[in-house]
Amino acid sequence: MKILFAAAEVAPFSKVGGLADVAGALPAELAASGTGVQVVSPLYSFINQQKHAIESIGITGSVRLGLTSHPFEIAKCVNSQEPRLECLFVINEYFYSREGIYTRADGEGFEDNTDRFFFFQKVIVDLIIRGILNPDIIHVNDHHTALIQFLLHNRKIDIPTLLTVHNFQYQGHFTVAESGMLGPNDRAELKANSAVDMENYNALEIGIRYTQHTNTVSPTYASELLEQSPMSFGLHNVLLKYRERFSGILNGADYTYWNPQVDQLIPFNYSHAAMTGKLENKQALAKRCNLPFNSDIPIIGSVSRLVESKGFDLILEIMGRLLSLPVQMIFLGTGQPEYQEQLSKWARKYPDNISFTAAYDEPQAHLIEAGSDLFLMPSRFEPCGLNQIYSLRYGTAPIVHFTGGLADTVQNWDGNTGNGFVFDNYDSETLLATIHQAVNVYQNLPNQWNNLRENAMSADYSWENSAAAYRKLYQQLLAKE
Repeated sequence: MKILFAAAEVAPFSKVGGLADVAGALPAELAASGTGVQVVSPLYSFINQQKHAIESIGITGSVRLGLTSHPFEIAKCVNSQEPRLECLFVINEYFYSREGIYTRADGEGFEDNTDRFFFFQKVIVDLIIRGILNPDIIHVNDHHTALIQFLLHNRKIDIPTLLTVHNFQYQGHFTVAESGMLGPNDRAELKANSAVDMENYNALEIGIRYTQHTNTVSPTYASELLEQSPMSFGLHNVLLKYRERFSGILNGADYTYWNPQVDQLIPFNYSHAAMTGKLENKQALAKRCNLPFNSDIPIIGSVSRLVESKGFDLILEIMGRLLSLPVQMIFLGTGQPEYQEQLSKWARKYPDNISFTAAYDEPQAHLIEAGSDLFLMPSRFEPCGLNQIYSLRYGTAPIVHFTGGLADTVQNWDGNTGNGFVFDNYDSETLLATIHQAVNVYQNLPNQWNNLRENAMSADYSWENSAAAYRKLYQQLLAKE
């Protein structure tokens, strides 16, 4: 079985969020278990080609967007340790010589993102037509690659395709005029068979209609999408129509990278059998964030995009009362300017209690996981989430809302069982009460805290189980051919 895995971002080469982590880890796990995988992604100019041993392999071509022909070249990561895994890159300086993947430094999206990812998808289709890529299954991810099966369908090419949607909030709208860049037959097909909302097409909707199966990244999120109309941001009826070919598979964690026993980005390694390093990392984290160290006070960490869906409206609503608790809080992330501004003000006003870094900083993210006692992740909705899974492995008890992948991975501590702290009602008072409970267990119930932490670190959400579920789904798609 040969899988073609297409994604707009792939760790460790390019990353904005969880899509990159999945695109880096899932193909590697599939390959390690005997499945041949080719990963294809754009070669962004910020990728360090020398570090990753990325070289051109002499394959070139061009594809048309409307009346304009755009050239491309294919490169490959040549130092892969797994012969069944091949990482390929599409080179085009005009589209991919940018400082970001989707957005400029100010957070605004590139005006030509539709063109950039139409181009990427058409390059993949061109390589398939020319026989350079010859997969048994195509695995596409999010709206940036959701049109590949549609384009193949219009060219009479029949290859089973799986579409994984990592977050239904991002759907890839494009105008009727922009649809002409795909090709005249594609434009005619869209006009005849796709709904138009306010002169816009929806790439994710088209993908769901044309691919053989769509999945998302946790079973609970899949159920929520079918049961709660707002969760799918306008695609509820489409999901209901195709519910027989829609499912959820929980993401895994890469424990070769996110594991306190082997983590090279933290100063002190540790395990549940030898926890000394946990306290030493806490001390290092406090020093790095200019907070006074106190082992009796829990550090609550947060690594997140600063957006409403991640629960920052709730956090900021209760921040004043949180500071009356014996806690220190460390926030890392960027996002909505108003949230960044408010967190900065709180950090300036209470420098001994709050640290805020407005950045994407991978080493600091690892140190927050290792050095914090609690991890705050009160998302309004969460397709899967990975930080709560990382937190479990690092013995950092997650505080989460009962939704999506958070509900699938974190079980509420009841005094005897559980691995974190979970709240049902999405409101600030319930969140505050849950944080109170967590702080009380940490400070006053040491036996419970040790048992909770043992449960957390024993949880296994490795990619091995998730990859097995994907292999089974691939085989079902092939069997239907």
